[in-house]
Amino acid sequence: RRGQGPTLIEAKMMRMKGHAIHDAAAYVPEALLEYCRKRDPILRLERYLLGRRWLTEEENERLIADVERQLEVDRDFAVAAPMPEPESAAGGVYCEEGCHEVKPRYGVPQMSVTKSVLTTALRQVVVERK
Repeated sequence: RRGQGPTLIEAKMMRMKGHAIHDAAAYVPEALLEYCRKRDPILRLERYLLGRRWLTEEENERLIADVERQLEVDRDFAVAAPMPEPESAAGGVYCEEGCHEVKPRYGVPQMSVTKSVLTTALRQVVVERK
């Protein structure tokens, strides 16, 4: 809360375009689109940072250019990549056994806890509380 550590920013935004290139999203009322445009979390953060002078116009332009360059590199990579095998199209569509399981990257440390270890720990807590 004092701003001395990591910060999590939740930025919710409505999809401003249709689901696909052919979908013009004509079913979304213009008033709703305008309402959401004004509340775009990225633009709001940009205005906030510029307004507080925590970000200069030059830094902002450089940041946007860097992102656009990276997007171009990523697009080129995707276009040049070989097409996946047709058999893989259904992969990851449905949750399979264990799909929500969080697997540790480096294995799980093995601990053996004995009654004497627990008793010692409990005694230590009692001593520290006195």
